[in-house]
Amino acid sequence: MDKPMRIMTEQPLNAETPVESLRSWITANAVFFDRNQGKIPEAPVARDRWRLQVDGEVDRPLVLDFDQIVGLPKGIAANTLECSGNSRSLLSPKAPGNPWTIGGVGNAVWGGVWLRTVLELAGPKPSAQHVAFEGFDQPLGASQIKFVRSIPIAKALSSTLLAYEMNGAPLPLKHGHPLRALALGWTGANCVNGCSAS
Repeated sequence: MDKPMRIMTEQPLNAETPVESLRSWITANAVFFDRNQGKIPEAPVARDRWRLQVDGEVDRPLVLDFDQIVGLPKGIAANTLECSGNSRSLLSPKAPGNPWTIGGVGNAVWGGVWLRTVLELAGPKPSAQHVAFEGFDQPLGASQIKFVRSIPIAKALSSTLLAYEMNGAPLPLKHGHPLRALALGWTGANCVNGCSAS
């Protein structure tokens, strides 16, 4: 199982998990597929400088540091993450975009804090309908558009994890270190790397 990942693009990094590595229930971090919208930071942000900001339609806007996040009750979930474009190259007629075969998928055991725990601290207003996540990666191209996705508040309160561990190890830099949103059971596009929430 030492076949290298198939790299489709380097900037941003997009690479497939080797098929051989998909035969295990858990996909190793080293070969877990890479799907990025922007440039991965060259070095991890220092934990003492990183902050999670929660604002918008909440009664008590929050700014939490990493130690405060880790100090909240821990949640653990096994979850399959898949790029919505997985198997795109097998379509007929061909579709534009990264030419995924079947390696745009992986399964990991994630550790973190349930988003509902954080939102309960902030107190969502009755008017709150969605939770938006802004990616920590650096935008590419002249437009410098940040990667932002939102999920309905019901999903945020029921089955979304803010993960800081992947398969028992700290979240790797290319998978969103120090924290990523995981809307469990939803496509990878809804699972923003290195998020802040509003």
